[in-house]
Amino acid sequence: MSNAFLILFIITSIYAILGVSLFADDSYQDFGRFSHAFYTMFYFTYANEWPDGVNMHLADGSPDWRVGMFSMSYVVIVGWVVLQVSVAVLLDSFVTSTAEIEENEMAAQRIEAKRKHQVKNPLEPLLRQLSRSYVDDVDLTDKLRRLFKLLDRDETGRLSGEEFCVALKKLEFRPRIHITTSDYVGITQGLFLCDAKGRLGMEEFEKVMRGQLQVYMQGLLCHPEQHSHSDLTFGQLGALKWLLTESQRLHREVAMLRSSATHATGVPPASVVNALLASRKNS
Repeated sequence: MSNAFLILFIITSIYAILGVSLFADDSYQDFGRFSHAFYTMFYFTYANEWPDGVNMHLADGSPDWRVGMFSMSYVVIVGWVVLQVSVAVLLDSFVTSTAEIEENEMAAQRIEAKRKHQVKNPLEPLLRQLSRSYVDDVDLTDKLRRLFKLLDRDETGRLSGEEFCVALKKLEFRPRIHITTSDYVGITQGLFLCDAKGRLGMEEFEKVMRGQLQVYMQGLLCHPEQHSHSDLTFGQLGALKWLLTESQRLHREVAMLRSSATHATGVPPASVVNALLASRKNS
């Protein structure tokens, strides 16, 4: 847009110089100096009135072609070409700006939609596959233990935070798992579920993954707007499967507690069983 106005200024200046050369003797007030001539041409541009000081006709009444060619060429170049181009450029800039604003708004909407559907838990791809593939509590335990052995590349029976993150990033999931040591600290409850060196054994790993799986299932049910219809249907069925799995695990632990109490005392009194159950619940 600035280029169009610059061209208009240059053309007006050229005609002002020509006006001084041609009409200074006819009307000093209009074309005596460059500043006068420039103002006269500017006035002629927006008012479309030729100055009275310069007569457009000769003494015999015939047209003065010197004035006619000067004024008509200026009207054609400036009024019909340059100004129209300036308006076109202005409209094009307006349309372009409007299109950019709409595109930015659409991009913001896409980013917002992507944000709503983005992975909230770095383990979500793994948790999604686990929640869909296990059959019962025994099968879930087996899958988690096999996963632990897969992640434990050095076969020490312990997973450090760095080893945990690096091994998970190498798993083939879509989207890929991107987990950091900060995430590791979070899912282990500030390393509370780890040993003194901040590492996970097989039992600690299973406890952590069961907790994350439970959080994932709760998220499907508590935030339906962030998931697709198929995920919601699966979430409802998965929640029922999770309840059945937990029920099986609790029944198995109760049976083990009763067996331990009977083996220790010979008679499984209710107080011993209740105490063991309460201890298990608090832990």
